[in-house]
Amino acid sequence: MHSSGEIGEIYEKIIAKEYKKSMGIFYTPEHIIDYILENVFYEFSPLENPFVKVIDISAGAGYFIIKAYDKLEKIFLENIKGLQEKYKENIYTIKKRDVTINVTGEYYWQKENLHYHIINNCIYAADIDIYATQIISINLLLKDVQAYVGKVNIVNCDSLIRWEKDFKPTIKYLNNKYKFKIYKIKNKDIEESINYKKREVYNFKAYFKLYKFWRRKFDYIIGNPPWVSLSRKNKKACWENSLEYYIKNYGQCVHSPNLFEYFIKRALEKTKEEGYLAFVVPINFSRNSQYIQLRNEILNEYEIKNLFFNISFAGVITDGMVFILKKNKKCFNKIKIKVQGKDEYRIDKYELFSCNEYGFAYDNNSCNEKIKNKILENSSFLSEISDTFTGFIGDCKYIYKDNVDKSCIKIYKGKNIKKFICHSYFYYDFRDENIKGGTKDLKKLKYRGKILVRKTGNEIIAAYDAEGIIIEQSLYGIINLKESFSYKYILGILNSQLINWYYKNYLVTNKESTPQLKKYRLNKIPIKNCNRNVQGEIEILVDKVVRTLKNKNVKETEYYYKMLNQKVFSIYGINDMKIIKYIINDK
Repeated sequence: MHSSGEIGEIYEKIIAKEYKKSMGIFYTPEHIIDYILENVFYEFSPLENPFVKVIDISAGAGYFIIKAYDKLEKIFLENIKGLQEKYKENIYTIKKRDVTINVTGEYYWQKENLHYHIINNCIYAADIDIYATQIISINLLLKDVQAYVGKVNIVNCDSLIRWEKDFKPTIKYLNNKYKFKIYKIKNKDIEESINYKKREVYNFKAYFKLYKFWRRKFDYIIGNPPWVSLSRKNKKACWENSLEYYIKNYGQCVHSPNLFEYFIKRALEKTKEEGYLAFVVPINFSRNSQYIQLRNEILNEYEIKNLFFNISFAGVITDGMVFILKKNKKCFNKIKIKVQGKDEYRIDKYELFSCNEYGFAYDNNSCNEKIKNKILENSSFLSEISDTFTGFIGDCKYIYKDNVDKSCIKIYKGKNIKKFICHSYFYYDFRDENIKGGTKDLKKLKYRGKILVRKTGNEIIAAYDAEGIIIEQSLYGIINLKESFSYKYILGILNSQLINWYYKNYLVTNKESTPQLKKYRLNKIPIKNCNRNVQGEIEILVDKVVRTLKNKNVKETEYYYKMLNQKVFSIYGINDMKIIKYIINDK
Protein backbone atom coordinates (compact mmCIF):
# COMPACT_ATOMS: atom_id res chain seq x y z
CA MET A 1 0.00 0.00 0.00
CA HIS A 2 1.17 3.51 -0.85
CA SER A 3 -0.50 5.17 2.12
CA SER A 4 -2.40 4.27 5.28
CA GLY A 5 -5.49 5.98 3.87
CA GLU A 6 -5.81 3.34 1.17
CA ILE A 7 -7.38 0.90 3.66
CA GLY A 8 -10.21 3.38 4.20
CA GLU A 9 -10.63 3.85 0.45
CA ILE A 10 -10.91 0.09 -0.05
CA TYR A 11 -13.48 -0.18 2.75
CA GLU A 12 -15.66 2.57 1.27
CA LYS A 13 -15.53 0.92 -2.15
CA ILE A 14 -16.68 -2.49 -0.95
CA ILE A 15 -19.58 -1.46 1.29
CA ALA A 16 -23.00 -1.54 -0.35
CA LYS A 17 -24.41 1.57 -2.01
CA GLU A 18 -27.65 1.26 -0.02
CA TYR A 19 -25.71 1.14 3.25
CA LYS A 20 -23.74 4.24 2.28
CA LYS A 21 -26.95 6.10 1.47
CA SER A 22 -28.72 5.12 4.69
CA MET A 23 -25.71 6.07 6.81
CA GLY A 24 -24.91 9.26 4.91
CA ILE A 25 -21.46 7.99 3.89
CA PHE A 26 -19.62 9.54 0.96
CA TYR A 27 -16.03 10.38 0.12
CA THR A 28 -14.83 13.90 0.94
CA PRO A 29 -12.43 15.17 -1.78
CA GLU A 30 -8.88 15.57 -0.56
CA HIS A 31 -8.69 19.25 -1.53
CA ILE A 32 -11.69 20.00 0.71
CA ILE A 33 -10.01 18.30 3.69
CA ASP A 34 -6.81 20.24 2.95
CA TYR A 35 -8.79 23.50 2.78
CA ILE A 36 -10.34 22.85 6.18
CA LEU A 37 -7.09 21.86 7.89
CA GLU A 38 -5.18 24.81 6.43
CA ASN A 39 -7.80 27.22 7.71
CA VAL A 40 -8.37 25.74 11.17
CA PHE A 41 -4.70 25.22 12.03
CA TYR A 42 -3.28 28.46 10.67
CA GLU A 43 -3.36 30.04 14.17
CA PHE A 44 -2.32 26.88 16.04
CA SER A 45 0.92 27.00 18.01
CA PRO A 46 2.15 23.85 19.79
CA LEU A 47 4.27 26.12 21.97
CA GLU A 48 1.05 27.52 23.44
CA ASN A 49 -0.99 24.30 23.40
CA PRO A 50 1.20 21.18 23.09
CA PHE A 51 -1.67 18.91 24.22
CA VAL A 52 -4.10 20.11 21.57
CA LYS A 53 -7.15 17.88 21.08
CA VAL A 54 -8.60 17.24 17.60
CA ILE A 55 -11.65 15.06 16.95
CA ASP A 56 -13.88 13.90 14.11
CA ILE A 57 -17.16 12.84 15.74
CA SER A 58 -18.42 11.09 12.60
CA ALA A 59 -15.07 9.87 11.39
CA GLY A 60 -16.07 7.19 8.88
CA ALA A 61 -12.93 5.62 7.44
CA GLY A 62 -10.84 8.42 8.96
CA TYR A 63 -9.78 10.66 6.07
CA PHE A 64 -9.98 13.84 8.17
CA ILE A 65 -8.20 12.33 11.16
CA ILE A 66 -5.37 10.79 9.13
CA LYS A 67 -4.80 14.13 7.40
CA ALA A 68 -4.98 15.92 10.76
CA TYR A 69 -2.30 13.59 12.11
CA ASP A 70 -0.02 14.49 9.19
CA LYS A 71 -0.66 18.19 9.71
CA LEU A 72 0.04 18.04 13.43
CA GLU A 73 3.20 16.00 12.95
CA LYS A 74 4.51 18.61 10.51
CA ILE A 75 3.70 21.50 12.86
CA PHE A 76 5.23 19.76 15.89
CA LEU A 77 8.40 18.96 13.91
CA GLU A 78 8.74 22.59 12.87
CA ASN A 79 8.53 23.63 16.53
CA ILE A 80 10.50 20.80 18.14
CA LYS A 81 13.42 23.01 19.23
CA GLY A 82 11.08 25.58 20.72
CA LEU A 83 9.20 22.87 22.61
CA GLN A 84 12.44 21.46 24.04
CA GLU A 85 13.49 24.89 25.22
CA LYS A 86 10.15 26.09 26.61
CA TYR A 87 9.23 22.87 28.42
CA LYS A 88 12.67 21.48 29.27
CA GLU A 89 11.97 21.58 33.03
CA ASN A 90 8.55 19.92 32.75
CA ILE A 91 8.17 16.25 33.66
CA TYR A 92 6.37 13.99 31.19
CA THR A 93 5.27 10.37 31.37
CA ILE A 94 5.93 8.11 28.43
CA LYS A 95 5.37 4.37 28.08
CA LYS A 96 7.90 2.10 26.47
CA ARG A 97 6.26 -1.30 26.11
CA ASP A 98 5.27 -2.27 29.65
CA VAL A 99 7.49 0.32 31.33
CA THR A 100 6.35 3.81 32.36
CA ILE A 101 9.16 6.36 32.29
CA ASN A 102 9.27 9.92 33.60
CA VAL A 103 11.40 12.26 31.51
CA THR A 104 12.03 15.99 31.30
CA GLY A 105 10.72 18.02 28.40
CA GLU A 106 14.17 18.19 26.85
CA TYR A 107 14.06 14.42 26.27
CA TYR A 108 10.31 14.09 25.75
CA TRP A 109 10.15 16.55 22.87
CA GLN A 110 12.09 14.45 20.38
CA LYS A 111 11.14 13.46 16.84
CA GLU A 112 10.92 9.76 17.77
CA ASN A 113 8.33 10.55 20.49
CA LEU A 114 5.97 12.62 18.34
CA HIS A 115 3.97 9.63 17.12
CA TYR A 116 3.39 8.54 20.72
CA HIS A 117 2.46 12.08 21.77
CA ILE A 118 0.02 12.77 18.92
CA ILE A 119 -1.74 9.40 19.12
CA ASN A 120 -2.05 9.44 22.92
CA ASN A 121 -2.88 13.09 23.49
CA CYS A 122 -4.01 14.88 20.34
CA ILE A 123 -6.03 12.70 17.96
CA TYR A 124 -9.56 11.50 18.76
CA ALA A 125 -12.32 9.96 16.66
CA ALA A 126 -15.75 8.41 17.03
CA ASP A 127 -18.09 6.63 14.64
CA ILE A 128 -21.15 4.39 14.83
CA ASP A 129 -19.59 1.91 12.37
CA ILE A 130 -17.35 -0.49 14.31
CA TYR A 131 -15.42 -1.55 11.20
CA ALA A 132 -14.68 2.06 10.33
CA THR A 133 -13.25 2.73 13.80
CA GLN A 134 -11.03 -0.33 13.51
CA ILE A 135 -9.72 0.93 10.17
CA ILE A 136 -8.92 4.34 11.68
CA SER A 137 -6.99 2.66 14.49
CA ILE A 138 -4.99 0.57 12.01
CA ASN A 139 -4.27 3.60 9.81
CA LEU A 140 -3.00 5.63 12.75
CA LEU A 141 -0.80 2.81 14.02
CA LEU A 142 0.65 2.39 10.52
CA LYS A 143 2.01 5.93 10.72
CA ASP A 144 4.92 4.53 12.72
CA VAL A 145 4.93 0.76 13.06
CA GLN A 146 8.15 0.80 15.09
CA ALA A 147 6.87 3.10 17.82
CA TYR A 148 4.99 1.93 20.89
CA VAL A 149 1.65 3.68 21.32
CA GLY A 150 -0.27 1.87 24.04
CA LYS A 151 -3.70 3.17 23.08
CA VAL A 152 -5.65 5.03 20.43
CA ASN A 153 -8.44 7.43 21.32
CA ILE A 154 -10.98 5.93 18.94
CA VAL A 155 -14.45 4.89 20.12
CA ASN A 156 -17.31 3.04 18.47
CA CYS A 157 -20.57 4.74 19.47
CA ASP A 158 -23.38 7.05 18.46
CA SER A 159 -21.73 10.44 18.99
CA LEU A 160 -25.10 12.15 19.37
CA ILE A 161 -25.76 10.35 22.65
CA ARG A 162 -24.68 12.54 25.55
CA TRP A 163 -22.77 9.79 27.33
CA GLU A 164 -21.17 12.25 29.74
CA LYS A 165 -24.64 13.27 30.97
CA ASP A 166 -26.78 10.18 30.46
CA PHE A 167 -24.45 7.62 32.03
CA LYS A 168 -24.38 7.94 35.83
CA PRO A 169 -21.68 5.71 37.33
CA THR A 170 -21.17 5.15 41.05
CA ILE A 171 -18.29 3.01 42.32
CA LYS A 172 -18.19 1.94 45.99
CA TYR A 173 -14.89 0.68 47.38
CA LEU A 174 -14.05 -1.73 50.18
CA ASN A 175 -10.46 -2.17 51.34
CA ASN A 176 -9.11 -0.36 48.24
CA LYS A 177 -11.03 -2.73 45.97
CA TYR A 178 -14.46 -2.07 44.55
CA LYS A 179 -17.30 -3.91 46.21
CA PHE A 180 -19.90 -3.19 43.56
CA LYS A 181 -20.67 -0.72 40.85
CA ILE A 182 -23.95 1.02 40.18
CA TYR A 183 -24.90 2.80 37.01
CA LYS A 184 -28.00 4.34 35.56
CA ILE A 185 -28.60 5.19 31.93
CA LYS A 186 -31.03 8.06 31.78
CA ASN A 187 -32.14 7.51 28.21
CA LYS A 188 -33.92 4.19 27.71
CA ASP A 189 -33.26 4.33 23.95
CA ILE A 190 -29.59 3.56 24.61
CA GLU A 191 -30.25 0.56 26.81
CA GLU A 192 -32.88 -0.47 29.32
CA SER A 193 -33.14 2.13 32.06
CA ILE A 194 -31.92 0.31 35.17
CA ASN A 195 -30.00 0.45 38.42
CA TYR A 196 -27.40 -2.23 37.91
CA LYS A 197 -25.71 -4.02 40.84
CA LYS A 198 -23.09 -6.50 39.75
CA ARG A 199 -19.40 -7.06 39.87
CA GLU A 200 -17.32 -6.03 36.88
CA VAL A 201 -19.34 -6.52 33.68
CA TYR A 202 -18.56 -5.75 30.08
CA ASN A 203 -21.33 -3.17 29.69
CA PHE A 204 -20.08 -1.12 32.61
CA LYS A 205 -16.56 -0.96 31.22
CA ALA A 206 -17.79 -0.06 27.75
CA TYR A 207 -20.13 2.67 28.96
CA PHE A 208 -17.62 4.01 31.46
CA LYS A 209 -15.08 4.34 28.65
CA LEU A 210 -17.58 6.39 26.62
CA TYR A 211 -18.47 8.43 29.70
CA LYS A 212 -14.81 9.39 30.21
CA PHE A 213 -14.24 9.98 26.49
CA TRP A 214 -17.15 12.42 26.13
CA ARG A 215 -16.42 14.34 29.33
CA ARG A 216 -13.71 16.08 27.32
CA LYS A 217 -14.05 19.16 25.20
CA PHE A 218 -11.94 19.64 22.11
CA ASP A 219 -9.85 22.38 20.52
CA TYR A 220 -10.76 21.36 16.97
CA ILE A 221 -13.79 19.45 15.75
CA ILE A 222 -13.61 18.61 12.06
CA GLY A 223 -15.39 16.34 9.62
CA ASN A 224 -18.23 15.61 7.25
CA PRO A 225 -21.22 14.50 9.36
CA PRO A 226 -23.82 12.19 7.77
CA TRP A 227 -26.40 13.86 5.54
CA VAL A 228 -29.41 11.67 6.29
CA SER A 229 -33.02 12.81 6.27
CA LEU A 230 -34.70 10.95 9.11
CA SER A 231 -38.11 11.43 7.53
CA ARG A 232 -37.29 9.37 4.44
CA LYS A 233 -37.34 5.66 3.69
CA ASN A 234 -33.55 5.33 3.36
CA LYS A 235 -32.92 6.13 7.02
CA LYS A 236 -31.05 3.43 8.91
CA ALA A 237 -32.79 1.70 11.81
CA CYS A 238 -30.01 2.71 14.20
CA TRP A 239 -30.80 6.38 13.51
CA GLU A 240 -34.57 5.88 13.58
CA ASN A 241 -34.49 4.17 16.98
CA SER A 242 -32.83 7.22 18.52
CA LEU A 243 -34.86 9.89 16.70
CA GLU A 244 -37.01 10.68 19.74
CA TYR A 245 -33.83 11.12 21.78
CA TYR A 246 -32.29 13.44 19.16
CA ILE A 247 -35.35 15.66 18.98
CA LYS A 248 -35.67 15.78 22.77
CA ASN A 249 -32.00 16.69 23.28
CA TYR A 250 -31.23 18.83 20.24
CA GLY A 251 -34.62 20.22 19.23
CA GLN A 252 -34.74 22.08 15.90
CA CYS A 253 -36.84 20.71 13.05
CA VAL A 254 -39.27 18.03 14.23
CA HIS A 255 -41.02 17.50 10.89
CA SER A 256 -38.00 17.17 8.63
CA PRO A 257 -34.99 16.27 10.80
CA ASN A 258 -31.59 15.68 9.24
CA LEU A 259 -28.66 14.10 11.05
CA PHE A 260 -26.13 16.75 10.06
CA GLU A 261 -28.14 19.35 12.03
CA TYR A 262 -27.87 17.29 15.21
CA PHE A 263 -24.15 16.77 14.66
CA ILE A 264 -23.65 20.53 14.41
CA LYS A 265 -25.45 21.01 17.73
CA ARG A 266 -23.43 18.25 19.38
CA ALA A 267 -20.16 19.62 18.02
CA LEU A 268 -20.92 23.14 19.24
CA GLU A 269 -21.39 21.91 22.81
CA LYS A 270 -18.15 19.85 22.71
CA THR A 271 -15.96 22.65 21.34
CA LYS A 272 -13.74 24.42 23.87
CA GLU A 273 -13.83 28.18 24.30
CA GLU A 274 -11.64 29.66 21.54
CA GLY A 275 -11.84 26.27 19.80
CA TYR A 276 -12.71 25.63 16.16
CA LEU A 277 -15.53 23.74 14.46
CA ALA A 278 -15.23 22.94 10.74
CA PHE A 279 -17.86 20.83 8.99
CA VAL A 280 -18.85 19.89 5.46
CA VAL A 281 -22.66 20.08 5.24
CA PRO A 282 -25.34 20.32 2.54
CA ILE A 283 -25.52 23.78 0.99
CA ASN A 284 -29.19 23.84 2.00
CA PHE A 285 -27.99 24.63 5.52
CA SER A 286 -26.90 28.06 4.31
CA ARG A 287 -30.38 29.16 3.26
CA ASN A 288 -33.23 26.71 3.99
CA SER A 289 -35.83 28.20 6.32
CA GLN A 290 -35.85 25.16 8.65
CA TYR A 291 -32.32 26.07 9.82
CA ILE A 292 -33.03 29.75 10.63
CA GLN A 293 -32.79 29.21 14.39
CA LEU A 294 -29.44 27.41 14.18
CA ARG A 295 -27.95 29.97 11.76
CA ASN A 296 -29.12 32.78 14.03
CA GLU A 297 -27.44 31.10 17.02
CA ILE A 298 -24.18 30.74 15.09
CA LEU A 299 -24.26 34.36 13.90
CA ASN A 300 -24.81 35.65 17.42
CA GLU A 301 -22.67 33.27 19.46
CA TYR A 302 -19.67 32.37 17.27
CA GLU A 303 -17.00 33.93 15.10
CA ILE A 304 -17.52 32.73 11.53
CA LYS A 305 -14.08 32.37 9.92
CA ASN A 306 -14.79 30.74 6.53
CA LEU A 307 -17.68 29.88 4.23
CA PHE A 308 -17.01 27.75 1.13
CA PHE A 309 -19.96 27.24 -1.24
CA ASN A 310 -21.06 25.06 -4.19
CA ILE A 311 -18.91 21.99 -3.54
CA SER A 312 -19.98 19.03 -5.67
CA PHE A 313 -19.47 15.38 -4.66
CA ALA A 314 -19.41 12.29 -6.84
CA GLY A 315 -22.66 10.35 -6.54
CA VAL A 316 -24.36 12.99 -4.37
CA ILE A 317 -27.22 15.09 -5.76
CA THR A 318 -26.98 17.90 -3.23
CA ASP A 319 -24.13 20.42 -3.39
CA GLY A 320 -22.12 20.94 -0.23
CA MET A 321 -20.54 23.77 1.69
CA VAL A 322 -17.93 24.22 4.41
CA PHE A 323 -18.28 26.43 7.44
CA ILE A 324 -15.48 27.12 9.90
CA LEU A 325 -16.34 28.68 13.27
CA LYS A 326 -14.36 29.84 16.26
CA LYS A 327 -16.05 29.66 19.65
CA ASN A 328 -16.02 33.25 20.75
CA LYS A 329 -18.42 36.17 20.47
CA LYS A 330 -16.55 38.33 18.00
CA CYS A 331 -19.28 40.35 16.34
CA PHE A 332 -17.49 42.23 13.59
CA ASN A 333 -14.78 39.99 12.20
CA LYS A 334 -13.98 39.53 8.51
CA ILE A 335 -15.22 36.29 6.94
CA LYS A 336 -13.42 34.52 4.10
CA ILE A 337 -15.93 33.64 1.36
CA LYS A 338 -15.10 31.11 -1.33
CA VAL A 339 -17.28 29.79 -4.15
CA GLN A 340 -16.10 26.69 -6.04
CA GLY A 341 -14.16 27.79 -9.12
CA LYS A 342 -13.99 31.47 -8.11
CA ASP A 343 -11.55 33.67 -6.22
CA GLU A 344 -11.76 33.99 -2.45
CA TYR A 345 -12.82 37.31 -0.97
CA ARG A 346 -13.75 38.75 2.44
CA ILE A 347 -16.87 40.33 3.90
CA ASP A 348 -17.78 41.80 7.27
CA LYS A 349 -19.79 39.47 9.48
CA TYR A 350 -22.47 42.08 10.08
CA GLU A 351 -23.42 41.83 6.39
CA LEU A 352 -24.76 38.31 7.03
CA PHE A 353 -27.18 39.71 9.61
CA SER A 354 -28.90 41.63 6.81
CA CYS A 355 -29.36 38.48 4.68
CA ASN A 356 -32.86 37.06 4.36
CA GLU A 357 -33.57 34.53 7.16
CA TYR A 358 -29.95 34.84 8.43
CA GLY A 359 -28.77 33.09 5.28
CA PHE A 360 -25.07 32.25 4.95
CA ALA A 361 -24.72 33.75 1.51
CA TYR A 362 -23.25 36.85 -0.01
CA ASP A 363 -22.63 38.26 -3.47
CA ASN A 364 -19.47 40.34 -3.69
CA ASN A 365 -20.46 41.65 -7.11
CA SER A 366 -21.77 45.19 -6.62
CA CYS A 367 -23.30 45.11 -10.11
CA ASN A 368 -25.33 42.02 -9.16
CA GLU A 369 -26.50 43.72 -5.99
CA LYS A 370 -27.71 46.77 -7.93
CA ILE A 371 -29.58 44.57 -10.42
CA LYS A 372 -31.14 42.57 -7.60
CA ASN A 373 -32.33 45.72 -5.83
CA LYS A 374 -33.79 47.03 -9.09
CA ILE A 375 -35.69 43.77 -9.62
CA LEU A 376 -37.09 43.81 -6.07
CA GLU A 377 -38.13 47.46 -6.25
CA ASN A 378 -41.95 47.75 -6.40
CA SER A 379 -42.31 43.99 -6.90
CA SER A 380 -44.47 41.39 -5.15
CA PHE A 381 -43.29 37.88 -4.39
CA LEU A 382 -45.16 35.19 -6.31
CA SER A 383 -46.61 33.80 -3.05
CA GLU A 384 -48.18 37.20 -2.33
CA ILE A 385 -50.21 37.23 -5.55
CA SER A 386 -50.99 33.54 -6.15
CA ASP A 387 -51.19 30.03 -4.71
CA THR A 388 -48.49 27.53 -5.64
CA PHE A 389 -48.55 23.76 -5.22
CA THR A 390 -46.64 20.60 -6.08
CA GLY A 391 -48.16 17.94 -8.32
CA PHE A 392 -49.23 14.53 -7.05
CA ILE A 393 -46.66 11.89 -6.09
CA GLY A 394 -47.39 8.62 -7.82
CA ASP A 395 -45.80 5.27 -8.54
CA CYS A 396 -43.60 5.26 -11.65
CA LYS A 397 -44.80 1.79 -12.64
CA TYR A 398 -48.26 3.24 -13.33
CA ILE A 399 -46.96 6.02 -15.60
CA TYR A 400 -47.18 5.24 -19.33
CA LYS A 401 -46.11 7.04 -22.50
CA ASP A 402 -49.18 5.69 -24.31
CA ASN A 403 -52.77 5.28 -23.22
CA VAL A 404 -52.66 1.55 -22.50
CA ASP A 405 -55.87 1.35 -20.48
CA LYS A 406 -59.19 3.19 -20.41
CA SER A 407 -58.73 3.83 -16.70
CA CYS A 408 -55.63 5.95 -17.41
CA ILE A 409 -55.83 9.74 -17.69
CA LYS A 410 -53.55 12.34 -19.25
CA ILE A 411 -50.96 13.90 -16.95
CA TYR A 412 -48.10 16.35 -17.32
CA LYS A 413 -44.58 15.68 -16.05
CA GLY A 414 -41.62 18.03 -16.27
CA LYS A 415 -40.59 16.35 -19.53
CA ASN A 416 -43.88 17.37 -21.17
CA ILE A 417 -43.24 21.10 -21.13
CA LYS A 418 -40.79 23.61 -22.54
CA LYS A 419 -40.79 27.38 -22.28
CA PHE A 420 -44.35 28.68 -22.82
CA ILE A 421 -46.00 25.46 -24.10
CA CYS A 422 -46.95 21.91 -23.19
CA HIS A 423 -45.94 19.60 -26.04
CA SER A 424 -46.86 16.03 -24.96
CA TYR A 425 -48.54 13.88 -22.30
CA PHE A 426 -48.00 10.89 -20.10
CA TYR A 427 -50.81 8.64 -18.85
CA TYR A 428 -51.46 7.50 -15.31
CA ASP A 429 -53.76 5.04 -13.57
CA PHE A 430 -55.07 7.77 -11.28
CA ARG A 431 -56.72 6.01 -8.35
CA ASP A 432 -56.50 6.78 -4.62
CA GLU A 433 -54.36 3.72 -3.91
CA ASN A 434 -51.86 4.86 -6.57
CA ILE A 435 -51.38 8.34 -5.07
CA LYS A 436 -48.46 8.34 -2.60
CA GLY A 437 -48.36 12.00 -1.65
CA GLY A 438 -48.06 15.56 -2.91
CA THR A 439 -51.19 17.47 -3.85
CA LYS A 440 -54.31 15.28 -3.96
CA ASP A 441 -56.81 18.12 -4.42
CA LEU A 442 -58.28 17.54 -7.90
CA LYS A 443 -59.57 21.11 -8.04
CA LYS A 444 -55.97 22.32 -7.92
CA LEU A 445 -54.53 19.57 -10.10
CA LYS A 446 -57.14 20.12 -12.85
CA TYR A 447 -57.16 23.91 -12.67
CA ARG A 448 -57.71 25.17 -16.22
CA GLY A 449 -55.39 28.01 -17.19
CA LYS A 450 -52.74 27.31 -14.56
CA ILE A 451 -49.05 28.02 -15.06
CA LEU A 452 -46.72 25.03 -14.85
CA VAL A 453 -43.11 25.37 -13.67
CA ARG A 454 -40.54 22.61 -13.97
CA LYS A 455 -38.80 21.70 -10.69
CA THR A 456 -35.37 20.89 -12.11
CA GLY A 457 -33.09 22.57 -14.60
CA ASN A 458 -30.49 25.31 -14.89
CA GLU A 459 -33.17 27.78 -15.98
CA ILE A 460 -36.83 28.39 -15.22
CA ILE A 461 -39.13 26.60 -17.65
CA ALA A 462 -42.76 27.67 -17.38
CA ALA A 463 -45.73 26.76 -19.58
CA TYR A 464 -49.44 27.57 -19.82
CA ASP A 465 -51.96 24.76 -19.32
CA ALA A 466 -55.14 25.69 -21.15
CA GLU A 467 -56.65 22.20 -20.87
CA GLY A 468 -56.59 21.64 -17.11
CA ILE A 469 -54.42 18.51 -17.17
CA ILE A 470 -53.40 16.90 -13.85
CA ILE A 471 -49.73 17.48 -12.98
CA GLU A 472 -47.21 15.13 -11.38
CA GLN A 473 -44.63 16.05 -8.71
CA SER A 474 -41.93 17.13 -11.20
CA LEU A 475 -44.04 20.24 -11.83
CA TYR A 476 -45.33 23.10 -9.72
CA GLY A 477 -48.68 24.71 -10.39
CA ILE A 478 -49.53 28.42 -10.06
CA ILE A 479 -53.23 29.22 -9.58
CA ASN A 480 -55.61 31.75 -8.00
CA LEU A 481 -53.83 34.86 -9.24
CA LYS A 482 -54.92 38.17 -7.79
CA GLU A 483 -57.26 40.00 -10.14
CA SER A 484 -54.67 42.71 -10.76
CA PHE A 485 -52.37 40.21 -12.50
CA SER A 486 -52.80 38.09 -15.63
CA TYR A 487 -51.53 34.54 -16.12
CA LYS A 488 -49.79 35.25 -19.40
CA TYR A 489 -48.05 38.27 -17.90
CA ILE A 490 -46.67 36.00 -15.16
CA LEU A 491 -45.75 33.40 -17.81
CA GLY A 492 -43.75 35.98 -19.77
CA ILE A 493 -41.95 37.19 -16.65
CA LEU A 494 -41.02 33.66 -15.53
CA ASN A 495 -39.56 32.73 -18.92
CA SER A 496 -37.63 35.99 -19.32
CA GLN A 497 -33.85 36.26 -19.37
CA LEU A 498 -33.98 38.68 -16.44
CA ILE A 499 -35.83 36.36 -14.06
CA ASN A 500 -33.69 33.43 -15.17
CA TRP A 501 -30.62 35.49 -14.26
CA TYR A 502 -32.21 36.12 -10.86
CA TYR A 503 -32.94 32.39 -10.49
CA LYS A 504 -29.34 31.38 -11.26
CA ASN A 505 -27.88 33.91 -8.85
CA TYR A 506 -30.33 33.85 -5.93
CA LEU A 507 -32.83 31.00 -6.11
CA VAL A 508 -31.30 27.85 -7.59
CA THR A 509 -30.39 24.91 -5.33
CA ASN A 510 -27.54 22.50 -6.26
CA LYS A 511 -26.34 24.77 -9.05
CA GLU A 512 -23.21 22.73 -9.76
CA SER A 513 -24.80 19.26 -9.76
CA THR A 514 -28.57 18.84 -10.18
CA PRO A 515 -30.02 22.36 -10.23
CA GLN A 516 -33.54 22.61 -8.89
CA LEU A 517 -36.12 25.14 -7.80
CA LYS A 518 -37.47 24.54 -4.29
CA LYS A 519 -41.10 25.52 -3.72
CA TYR A 520 -40.30 28.12 -1.08
CA ARG A 521 -37.90 29.71 -3.58
CA LEU A 522 -40.51 29.60 -6.34
CA ASN A 523 -42.64 31.64 -3.94
CA LYS A 524 -39.83 34.22 -3.68
CA ILE A 525 -39.75 35.09 -7.41
CA PRO A 526 -40.30 38.87 -7.65
CA ILE A 527 -43.11 39.94 -10.00
CA LYS A 528 -43.13 43.62 -10.95
CA ASN A 529 -46.32 45.46 -10.07
CA CYS A 530 -47.63 47.28 -13.15
CA ASN A 531 -50.94 48.29 -14.70
CA ARG A 532 -53.07 46.17 -17.00
CA ASN A 533 -52.01 48.06 -20.13
CA VAL A 534 -48.35 47.18 -19.57
CA GLN A 535 -49.28 43.60 -18.73
CA GLY A 536 -51.31 43.51 -21.94
CA GLU A 537 -48.18 44.27 -23.98
CA ILE A 538 -46.46 41.26 -22.40
CA GLU A 539 -49.53 39.08 -23.06
CA ILE A 540 -49.50 39.97 -26.78
CA LEU A 541 -45.82 39.01 -27.07
CA VAL A 542 -46.38 35.76 -25.14
CA ASP A 543 -49.21 34.82 -27.53
CA LYS A 544 -46.94 35.48 -30.51
CA VAL A 545 -44.13 33.36 -29.02
CA VAL A 546 -46.60 30.52 -28.35
CA ARG A 547 -48.02 30.69 -31.88
CA THR A 548 -44.61 30.62 -33.56
CA LEU A 549 -43.44 27.78 -31.29
CA LYS A 550 -46.44 25.68 -32.29
CA ASN A 551 -45.82 26.51 -35.96
CA LYS A 552 -42.13 25.64 -35.46
CA ASN A 553 -41.07 28.96 -36.92
CA VAL A 554 -37.69 29.33 -35.22
CA LYS A 555 -36.76 32.77 -36.58
CA GLU A 556 -40.08 34.35 -35.63
CA THR A 557 -39.93 32.73 -32.18
CA GLU A 558 -36.47 34.19 -31.57
CA TYR A 559 -37.65 37.60 -32.79
CA TYR A 560 -40.70 37.77 -30.51
CA TYR A 561 -38.79 36.27 -27.57
CA LYS A 562 -36.17 39.00 -27.97
CA MET A 563 -38.91 41.66 -27.98
CA LEU A 564 -40.45 40.07 -24.89
CA ASN A 565 -37.13 40.24 -23.03
CA GLN A 566 -36.61 43.86 -23.99
CA LYS A 567 -40.04 44.68 -22.60
CA VAL A 568 -39.37 42.81 -19.34
CA PHE A 569 -36.06 44.65 -18.86
CA SER A 570 -37.93 47.91 -19.38
CA ILE A 571 -40.72 47.01 -16.93
CA TYR A 572 -38.12 46.26 -14.22
CA GLY A 573 -36.36 49.56 -14.90
CA ILE A 574 -33.20 48.08 -16.43
CA ASN A 575 -32.42 50.10 -19.54
CA ASP A 576 -28.62 50.36 -19.58
CA MET A 577 -27.43 48.25 -22.54
CA LYS A 578 -24.18 47.34 -20.76
CA ILE A 579 -26.15 45.94 -17.82
CA ILE A 580 -28.53 44.09 -20.15
CA LYS A 581 -25.61 42.51 -22.03
CA TYR A 582 -24.02 41.57 -18.70
CA ILE A 583 -27.23 39.80 -17.60
CA ILE A 584 -27.65 37.97 -20.91
CA ASN A 585 -24.03 36.79 -20.94
CA ASP A 586 -23.78 35.91 -17.22
CA LYS A 587 -23.68 32.11 -17.14
